[in-house]
Amino acid sequence: MESNPGGYSVMNLRSLFWVACLLGWGTMIQAQELQCAVNVSAPTVGSDRQVFDQMQDAITKYMNLRKWTDLKYEPQERIRCTIQFLISDRPSIDEFKGTVQVQVIRPVFKSTYESKIVEIQDKDIFFKFVPFNPLEFNDNAYIDELTSILNYYAYMIIGFDQETFELAGGSTYFQKAQQIVNLSANQGGPGWRNMESQRNRYWLVNEMLDNSLRQIHNVFYTYHRQGLDQMEKNLSLGRTSVLNAIKELQKINQRFPAKYVVRVFLTAKSAEIIEIFRNADMRDKAVLVPIMEEIDPANASDYQAIRQEK
Repeated sequence: MESNPGGYSVMNLRSLFWVACLLGWGTMIQAQELQCAVNVSAPTVGSDRQVFDQMQDAITKYMNLRKWTDLKYEPQERIRCTIQFLISDRPSIDEFKGTVQVQVIRPVFKSTYESKIVEIQDKDIFFKFVPFNPLEFNDNAYIDELTSILNYYAYMIIGFDQETFELAGGSTYFQKAQQIVNLSANQGGPGWRNMESQRNRYWLVNEMLDNSLRQIHNVFYTYHRQGLDQMEKNLSLGRTSVLNAIKELQKINQRFPAKYVVRVFLTAKSAEIIEIFRNADMRDKAVLVPIMEEIDPANASDYQAIRQEK
């Protein structure tokens, strides 16, 4: 794969990006990587809100107060993300079942706009939680289900963020996430094994590391670094790069239909793509709309609607 323009490392690119975005903030202390907003809701599972508040607090601290990498992040560089637990069942006093939604959010260069990089729906989780028992970190062994899920998503969040600053920049962190999958496959609950589903934790990280799907790295980098980040300077050029990324995604989808990572990308991006091209040249719309109808048919009517707008 080609390197990023100018030969900067991914962290240098992040630093330069933030210096430009936040010039004048001054020197600040080193911080952890994640700025993660955590929400735990259980609308149908009894009235014991205290335990869910304690769970939310424990997960928030676990994600935000830990150094996940050896990289140096300034406080303003922390990766914004959200993790929402929806608890649907409580089989016993310390057992919980439900779903998790994860979003990774990235600022756009010289703009107040923030873009969702991915939106992940993890629909089958089962874990134990005991209030006031510390969540123990170990990414080299399976300790329990909840910390394994959190470790996995911490590395996936960092990986996806890095992908938008350097071509294949997230590979190191996807490998860490894959290690969590391997450690959890025998002892863990649902979501860790390839035979359970085509859209789970196993498949998402494996697709990001699959050499036959290496074009997906071009999609993330081109869409964000060469597309969104250029729009303040040159809207037309930035929009063209976004369109090129979408064409690349179409090629992936044609060669490998129904890949989970394509769905994760489109879930985050469909509304944004519509806004980017709402006021585009009709020629760009004529190229975009058939591609989006093909790769995201569930939202076909929304894409068709922008053709009618001037």
